Amino acid sequence: MHQLAIVVPAWKPDFFRSALESIQAQTDRRFTVYVADDGAPAAVGEICRTFDDLELVYLRFEENLGGTSLVGHWNRSIERTSEPWVWLFGDDDEMHPECVARFYDALDDLDPGVSVLRFDTDVIDEAGRVRDRNTPNPPDEAGAEFIYDRLLGRRNSYVVEYIFRRSAFDHAGGFPDYPAAWCADDAAWFTFAAGHPIVTLPGPRVRWRARRVNITGA
Repeated sequence: MHQLAIVVPAWKPDFFRSALESIQAQTDRRFTVYVADDGAPAAVGEICRTFDDLELVYLRFEENLGGTSLVGHWNRSIERTSEPWVWLFGDDDEMHPECVARFYDALDDLDPGVSVLRFDTDVIDEAGRVRDRNTPNPPDEAGAEFIYDRLLGRRNSYVVEYIFRRSAFDHAGGFPDYPAAWCADDAAWFTFAAGHPIVTLPGPRVRWRARRVNITGA
C-alpha cells in the first residue's frame, strides 16, 4: 500500500481536469487519488474516466453535503481512505510535479511525532497565471505560533498545502465543523500537530486558484 492518499472533493468541473493533470504529472507516483464526487454534474465522473493511467478511486456521493457542511464532505471523503498520510486537495488547484517526491524524501528523516507537513504556495487566477507568491512558511513552527499569526492576519494558509497523518485525523475526530468551514483547517492543524511542530517541505509549491465560486454546491 502507498503511504499517501490524495483526496479531491469535487463538485465544479471547470478546472478539475487541470487539477488532475497536475497530479498525473508527479514524478513520484506512489499515491492513490480518491475523487469524492459531492453529487456533482456528470462531467466530473466523465473527466475521471479519461485518467486511466492514474491509480484513481472514484467515490460518488449522491447527496450534496458540501452545500450545507463542507467539512462534513471532507471528513466522509477522508474516512474512505486507508493510507497513513492524507493530502486533501482542491478540484481547481495545482501541484508542482515534485511535490509528492519531496513528501517521500521528508519521510526518511521525519520525527515520528510530526503529523502535519505543508508546502509553500502561489496564488493563480482563473487563467492559471501566478498572481501572488506567498511568503515562505517557517521551516518548522509550533501550532500555537501558527494560530497566533493567523489570528493577526500575518499569514495566508490554504487547506490544499497540507499533508497530515491519518492517525492524527482519526484521533481528533476529523476536521471541526465550523460554518462554511471558515478556519476549520487552521484549528485542525493545531489539533493534529498535538504539540509537535508543523514542518514545511522546501522547494516545490502548491498553486491555489483564486476564483469566484467554491468547490461544492452552495
